[in-house]
Amino acid sequence: MLCRSSAADGNPSYAMWRWEVAEATDGTEVGVSWDLQPVTLWRRHLLAKVHSRQLRQTEVQASLSRIAGIAASRS
Repeated sequence: MLCRSSAADGNPSYAMWRWEVAEATDGTEVGVSWDLQPVTLWRRHLLAKVHSRQLRQTEVQASLSRIAGIAASRS
């Protein structure tokens, strides 16, 4: 699945997200990748780097862990 997200403040910058779901021997495997598309000067030179680091270090893993918890509670 491919999704596009944008800032709530109307900034033209956006991110393209790719979600991949596949069967695994012990359940389902979910993967996610993203490509940040900063358009404005501040986002291109500062904020995109900070946000990309946050995504890699904490936010995406927390999201995947939450999805795994919901899926486990429904099984």
